[in-house]
Amino acid sequence: MKTHVKHGSHTMTPTSIAETKDSTPDGKVGQSPRQMSISAALVADLVVFGVLVYAAFFARFYPDVYLRIASEDSYIEWMTFWSYLIGTALFAAAARRQHRTGQLSWFLAGISLFCLIVAMEEISWGQRLIGYQPPIYFLKSNSHQEVNFRNIMRSDLRQNAFLVVIAGYGVLLPIALNVPRVGRWLRRLAIVGPSVWLIPSFIAAFALYWSYPWMFTGEVVELMLGLGFLFTGIACLQSYAHASRRGLLRQVMPTAAAFVVVLALGTVATAWVERARDGERAARKAARIETRALMDDLLRLTAERGFNVPSQCGTHVRMYSLAEMGPLPNCSGANLHVFGSMVSLAREPSI
Repeated sequence: MKTHVKHGSHTMTPTSIAETKDSTPDGKVGQSPRQMSISAALVADLVVFGVLVYAAFFARFYPDVYLRIASEDSYIEWMTFWSYLIGTALFAAAARRQHRTGQLSWFLAGISLFCLIVAMEEISWGQRLIGYQPPIYFLKSNSHQEVNFRNIMRSDLRQNAFLVVIAGYGVLLPIALNVPRVGRWLRRLAIVGPSVWLIPSFIAAFALYWSYPWMFTGEVVELMLGLGFLFTGIACLQSYAHASRRGLLRQVMPTAAAFVVVLALGTVATAWVERARDGERAARKAARIETRALMDDLLRLTAERGFNVPSQCGTHVRMYSLAEMGPLPNCSGANLHVFGSMVSLAREPSI
């Protein structure tokens, strides 16, 4: 049975009472932020699960449409970028407000930096927008030949790290914050986490990534996780504000509005990129140069290593896919580990 106690003009639950006990008379050291309202968390969970259902529907019944909306530079990827970028600003603002209470806002500042890095990784640190040539290191070491670090990491290490972030930040941290002794200790260290009401969203993201039921599942999970950070950033920023959150509309409006903004920005960015790619002569010229360089490397590898590339069993596969997966099923031939062999492409000048 949940007990309610009147405190001034507010009704307090046992959770909020425990948080109040952590605050000192001056309201600084050990101060705990307000919990995210259940109604706002419910809207957030509905949005995240909506992304999951949306992707599952198209992956199951309209796979061609799904590939268009989940592949590189699709609006799912751009929504992910905007989720993390806006989350960067929200966590930074929350860190500033937390600092004004007298706490060292290292954790929120670190989450803000994390969101910024993930956002820039999504667009390959501007390469997908500007079209600059990556440094030689990335051309040789990155299987996608883009300026990002996640594709340089070993695949299993990258996947495990992703799962640790989801489970650690989205599930274990909010649970720990609600364990009285552990929570008090964490709050005194100025550690703020997602609401316990957001745990279902993080668990769904974890389970989906673990099972990986269809192609580009990782893109869908990245968006789900990005929305989780976005909604948590809103809650953290609000938690250090003194304004009243009475009224259902005031509680859910920031969460709903944030999703609408991310959806709109993602759609506009996708349309802009597609239009720019279709209309730029320089992009077509760069594509021809890249294709010619790839062909030169493939012909050279064929002559040097004695296998037929890029067609095995009548199937064409991109170079980095061959390097990651090895030979195609039911095929004889050498394992095509060719990282660092794209020398012709690496020598091409910037366009």
